[in-house]
Amino acid sequence: MSLNDPFTSPVEAASVERIKSSLHLEDVALNELDFEDLYVSEAVLETLRGMAGDVYQSATFGAANLEDVSLKAFWVEKSGMLILSVRSGGVLRLLQAPEGQWKVREGGYH
Repeated sequence: MSLNDPFTSPVEAASVERIKSSLHLEDVALNELDFEDLYVSEAVLETLRGMAGDVYQSATFGAANLEDVSLKAFWVEKSGMLILSVRSGGVLRLLQAPEGQWKVREGGYH
C-alpha cells in the first residue's frame, strides 16, 4: 500500500501514519500484505491469540464491536520486520514480528 495510491482511503492512510508514528518508523516504507498469505511462528500466533482475547473481552463489556475489528499486516522494507495491527473500537494494538518469525506463503501472491 502506498500512501499516494488513489485506491487508498483517507482512513487507511491515517491508520498507516498512526502505525508509523507509534513505532517511530516515519521515514520507512510499509507494504501491506494479505494476512492469509503469511506463515507466522508459534510465538507470534500465541501473542495474536492474547490480542484476540483482549479484543473479545472489550466487545463483551461493550467497549468495542466485533464487527468493527480489522487485522492488517505490513512488511517494513528496511528491516524485514512484520507489523500486525488489530484495530477495534478505536483502539490500535500492534505486534512486531522480527525477520525469521514470519514468511510469505509460497504462491501466496495475488
